[in-house]
Amino acid sequence: MIDKIISHLYVSGAGPVLHERGQQEIRDLKIGHVITVSAMAIPLDKRIPNIRYTFVFAMDLAEHDILSSLNEAINHIDTSINDGTNVLVHCEAGMSRSITVVTAYLMKRNKWNLEKALTFVRNIRPIAHPNEGFLEQLRNFELLGYNANRENMNSSQEHRLWRNRTGNSPASNSSGESRSSDVDVSASSSSINENKYRCGKCRQIVFYERHLIKHNRSDNQPCTLSFIIEPMKWMSTSEYQGKVCCPSCNEKLGNYTWGGKQCLGEDGFHCKHLITPWVHLHKSKIDVVKSSQQTMVAPRIPAVVIS
Repeated sequence: MIDKIISHLYVSGAGPVLHERGQQEIRDLKIGHVITVSAMAIPLDKRIPNIRYTFVFAMDLAEHDILSSLNEAINHIDTSINDGTNVLVHCEAGMSRSITVVTAYLMKRNKWNLEKALTFVRNIRPIAHPNEGFLEQLRNFELLGYNANRENMNSSQEHRLWRNRTGNSPASNSSGESRSSDVDVSASSSSINENKYRCGKCRQIVFYERHLIKHNRSDNQPCTLSFIIEPMKWMSTSEYQGKVCCPSCNEKLGNYTWGGKQCLGEDGFHCKHLITPWVHLHKSKIDVVKSSQQTMVAPRIPAVVIS
């Protein structure tokens, strides 16, 4: 079932987006933008022509950091509504993830508290029920003044306590609006003290030292598996999992999975950490260009690390 929350804004589960009967309802409602808040994007063969599809990765787990994705999702909704486009936000059941995003949008738009916004949604869609972790993050979203950018999240004591309790890392990008990092391949974009990492085939720079995710094995020794990095904007990651290919020559460099993967380590050591999301580039495919001055670089902590 597709429910209309306010003018131009609708919410549903995955059924109407994937199945023929629901897709006809989408056409009848003249929906022009579908936002998927899930662990997997809508397959290309299930997409309706002339409709825009946006994927926001989220798992329906209390410890999943959905707060970091709220600015991005809200901006997508806002842009569509301001253009007069009907937008549908959906997850799997239309109960938790999509409701969290729609509730956050109403909170920011109307300067409502969580209780008022969620009550408004539940009056229209009674099955609306964000998980407890998402509710806590929506309360933090309200405390952040409805702006979950990096500066606000990293300075929030409430969000810091939630991160420590759930094993999430601080926001690591410039805006707090995306889980992907951008790479400027110009020479001026990298510090003189920072290593560069290039495609071994065409020598295109694909990431810098700052994008590495470093973690310890179960014996508290550094894991030596290389290279696990943050998702980058140049990567084609619209599906749940797949190959990572060089943006210049299309050479396969590694693989990714949004749902995470248990790191097995290398050299006979078992790591056993679950890293989410998982983006792994093969050491044999990457050339390292050492910085002119070797300095200690602070390790990057993955978005979620579970022993």
